[in-house]
Amino acid sequence: MEYIDIKWNDAINDLIPICPNCHLVIHTKEPSYTPQEIKKMLKVKSIDNTI
Repeated sequence: MEYIDIKWNDAINDLIPICPNCHLVIHTKEPSYTPQEIKKMLKVKSIDNTI
C-alpha cells in the first residue's frame, strides 16, 4: 500500500464510512474517484433504474 502524507484536521468530518463495494469502485481509476463523483454516479444509476 502506498503511504500518503495527509494532515487530518478533523477525522470525524474528513472521513466518510463506506462499504467494501464502494471502496473498490473508488479505487478503480487513478487518481481515485472523489466522494462527489461517487454520489453523482449513484444518482445517475438511481435515475436509470426508474425509467
